[in-house]
Amino acid sequence: MMFPVTRVAPETDQIAHAASLLAAAQRPLIIMGDGIAASSAQAELAYVARQLSTKVWGAKSAKTKMDTMHYKDTSRHASGEYGEMITSQADVVLICGAYIFPEVFSARSCIFATDANIIHIDLNSYEVGKNFSPGHTNDPRTILARLAVALDGIMAAT
Repeated sequence: MMFPVTRVAPETDQIAHAASLLAAAQRPLIIMGDGIAASSAQAELAYVARQLSTKVWGAKSAKTKMDTMHYKDTSRHASGEYGEMITSQADVVLICGAYIFPEVFSARSCIFATDANIIHIDLNSYEVGKNFSPGHTNDPRTILARLAVALDGIMAAT
C-alpha cells in the first residue's frame, strides 16, 4: 500500500441524493478535468455517462482519455458564447475532477441555468465549490463507482 491514501469516500445519503438528481435529469451535463486521470476514474466516468446517455465535456486543459471516446467532447472556451450555449441548457451538472472555469471568476452572470443542480466533486478542497456552488471533497473514482451503483438501482426500479 502506498501512502498517503487519498480515496475519500462520500456519505451514503450524499450519493443517494446525487443519484436521484442525475436520474431525474432531462438534460444532464458532465464536465471532467484532470482529476479523473489522477484518480484513474475513466471507466467509472464512462459508465455514468452511458447510464445518463450524455456526453462528457473536458474542462480547459483536461487530459483525460476515456475508453468510450464517443462520449467525450472538449470545449476549449467554456466561458465563451459556445460554452455557455452548452452549460446553460443543463438541468443537472456533474463536475468531476476539475476546478470549474476559473477564467470566469469575475463574470457577472452564472454560466449555468439558475435552477440547475450542480454536483461538484474533486480531491482539491481549495477549488471545490469556489466559483459556483458548494461541492464535496471526495475521490472521483470512489464517488463515480458508488454513483453508478445507485443509478443502476434507481433506473432498474423505473
